[in-house]
Parts: sequence; structure tokens; C-alpha cells
Amino acid sequence: MKINQAVRYTVLMAAGFMTASSAMGAELVAPSEQYPTIRSAMTSAEDGDVVTVLPGVHVEDFWMTGSDGCRSFTLRGTGHPSQTVLKRIDNGRFPVSGSVCGEDRRDSVRYTIENLTFEANASGSRFMDGLTISHCTVTFRNCDFRNITSHYFENQRPHGHDSVGAIKIHNCNARFEYCNFVGNGVTYTRQTYLSSIQGGAIRSFDSDLEIISSAFQGNYVRTTDGNGAQAATTAALGGAVYARKGSLLIQDSHFQANSVGNLVGTTRPDQLRGGAVYTESMDLVKIRNNMFRGNRAESATSSKWNVGMGGAVFITNSDADEAAYTVGNVFIQNHADHGGGAVYGEGAALLKASGDYYECNTVTQVSGSWLDRGGNIFVECDPICMADVNADGSVDKADLIEVISHFGPAKEGSPYDLNGDGSVDYNDFILVLSTLGDCDK
Repeated sequence: MKINQAVRYTVLMAAGFMTASSAMGAELVAPSEQYPTIRSAMTSAEDGDVVTVLPGVHVEDFWMTGSDGCRSFTLRGTGHPSQTVLKRIDNGRFPVSGSVCGEDRRDSVRYTIENLTFEANASGSRFMDGLTISHCTVTFRNCDFRNITSHYFENQRPHGHDSVGAIKIHNCNARFEYCNFVGNGVTYTRQTYLSSIQGGAIRSFDSDLEIISSAFQGNYVRTTDGNGAQAATTAALGGAVYARKGSLLIQDSHFQANSVGNLVGTTRPDQLRGGAVYTESMDLVKIRNNMFRGNRAESATSSKWNVGMGGAVFITNSDADEAAYTVGNVFIQNHADHGGGAVYGEGAALLKASGDYYECNTVTQVSGSWLDRGGNIFVECDPICMADVNADGSVDKADLIEVISHFGPAKEGSPYDLNGDGSVDYNDFILVLSTLGDCDK
């Protein structure tokens, strides 16, 4: 089916993209005889300098602060991002911070980071494996973040509200242009107070965050069972992006197959919200001209415990002065097992939607508190494309495997229960087999 809507989303997945630094400064090359490590070059950088990283895989304890912790400079990879890879050593850190620069440090320290790939450390299994960004203005341009995963176990620091996948942002102006986030995530097994995990790719708090022409695929948040207490104890929020306080702009970007859910062997999480994006108590949220496809907020398939809300986007606020808008987006085959397969709005200020295209989002397309400002298009599921259970645009072997892997009792609205009989079985397999081919969306 052709979508007759002027929706533009530009994703730079492979081509190199370089921008010259606007400030005139020295070039510091690392690793080199003068600067044997990238960190040594960064800690020597002065205002306007460019730290050029040579191609290769670099494993270090990075520290991006400048010569006295209060310098603005550029960190730039050589060539395509795949040519220059940064990995943090075990028990090391990668802070990007201007925290020593006085009260106005958020605006006085400015970093630009270009043409780099960030990957998990050697073990990929400890907490806070990604970047920590605070008290500065930072722009990431043409960077990739791949398979950065953190796993939090019982009695392990930190508390739930500090848990994060690839990037943690606090008190910053942060902008991402032409960046790719693939397979980043966080899992949590603690059943204690504040066991909430947030942001498989990005967690932003008290910051102004902009995401432009970027791609998020297969990022995730996984939590465990609740402990039965009155207050929510286990929550997975924002499979790709979590933002609380501040402002958020997401534009011309692509979100596919991001998810929030619970760990294998658990069945009763307390909250699963925002398969791709979760926002809370934001002054302003603008989500416009993006593609959301195949994102999910759902508990274990074998469970009847339906708490998933906002398969693609979940927006909550407590102040009527807060504003949230979705404009000109495309939502296709997103799923939330409680409601709002595409979008769920909650709180005093109504989410305002206009010019959005919604198709085959389950179990309902949009739920909660929201205002239809016009131009929205709602299309129910095409029987053929319902068989495209992984929402990749084609009904093929991968969909057959997905259905087989979910054989057994099914929850209401399960995308794998194609005939809606309460069970994923041979009959659903046959339905997929009979519709093999392209799903033109």
C-alpha cells in the first residue's frame, strides 16, 4: 500500500559524513608518539582543538574533559565510523563532562564528536558500560553505537534510576545527527525499591535533547517480576529513548524493532512503557516526520499479565503547561499488549497529534489522553501484512521462525496468533506460509 503523505525520514546508515570544525585550533593526532593514547590527547586539548583518532579499534579508559576540565574541542574519527572504533576497558569510564566549569558550565563547555563507532567493552556485562554525559553542550555527528549492553544483578550497584544502556545524559544540551543505535540495551534482575530501568540507547534527565536524521534498531530494556508491593517495583521504560525533564525533539528518524519487556522466565513486571520512546514531565516534546515500525511494549507471550503501553511512544506528564506533539509520523505494526500500539498519552496535558499515519498498531492504535488535531489517518490491519510478524516489510522465512518460536497459549492481541483463536500453532504457521512475499508498505 502506498502512503500518500509527505513524510520524510532520512537515515544515514553507511555513507561518511564530515563537517569541518568551526573553531580554528591545533590538530592533536592519537595514537601517536606525542599522544600515545586518545585520553592523553583529549586531556591536552585547548579550546578549538581537534583530536583526530586514527583508524583502528581502540580500548582505553577515556576521559573527555580538556586540559583543565573546561575546554571546548572536537573528537573526530578518520573516515567512515566503522574504521574508528572506541571501546572502554573493563572498570574504565567514558565521561563527557564540563562539571568543573562553574554555574554556567552547561553552555560554556562545548564538545563535537564525529565519525566514530562506540562499542561494548571486552566483557559487555558490567553496569554503566556506555557514555556518561553531563554539564555541557555536545553534538554527536555521524556516530554509531552498537551492542552496548549493561546487566544489573541482585545487590549490585547502582540503584535502578541510574541504570542505562548506551548513553546517560544529565544537565546537558545534547544533539545527535546522522547517528545509528543498534542492539544497545539494559537488563535488570533486582526486586528492590526503584528497580526501574530506562533507555536502552539513550537516557536523558533534566536536559534538552535533539535527535535528527538518526536510526534506532533492536534496542531494548528488560526487567524482572514485581514483588507484589503496592508501589511499582519493576519497570522497563523507553526501549530506545527515555527522557525526563527538559525538552525533546525527534525528527526525520527511524525506529524499528525496539522494545521493552521482561526477562525470560519472568511473567509479572509492573510497568512496560514506550517500546521506542518514553517521556515524562517534559516542558516540550516534539516528535515529527519519523518512521516507527515493529516496536513493542509487551510482557512474556505466555503470560496473561498485560501491562505494555505505548508500543512505539509513551508520553506522560503531570502539569497542564507541559506540551507534547506528534506531527507527520508513520506508525506501522507497533504493538502494546495493554493499549496504544502506536502511542499512549497520560497526564494532565493532552498529547496533540496531527498529520500522523497509523496502520495495524495493536491492540489499539492510540490510547489514553490525546487530542486529534486533524489530518491523522487510521488504517486497520491488512490480512496479508499481518503475517509480517517481525515488521520488516516482507513475509518470509524469518516470520515463519518467529511464529514457531511462539507456539503455545497466546495473549489477546498477540501478533503471532494470526487467526485470533488464543493459541499460536500450526494454523498460524500455515497462514504465514500462504502469504509469503513482499508486504508493500
